[in-house]
Amino acid sequence: SMAGDVLDLATTAKFIQKSGSWFAYGDLKLGQGREKARAFLEENPEVMEELKQKVLEARGLLDTIMEGGDDDSGGDGGSDD
Repeated sequence: SMAGDVLDLATTAKFIQKSGSWFAYGDLKLGQGREKARAFLEENPEVMEELKQKVLEARGLLDTIMEGGDDDSGGDGGSDD
């Protein structure tokens, strides 16, 4: 799921701290166990979106998305399908 992917990537990037089985984002406790933390993100889309943006920015993908992904690096030059 999107929430699971965001949770995993944000944990790897150290935006989310994992202590034992607890997940936390700053002072915000997301839950005990991956499934509870994932459910928290699904129930709080504003937190998930904030983490998603941080992950994309950290991976250098945010600028590419904001610019429409057109970096003149070739490709087929055609369809947007």
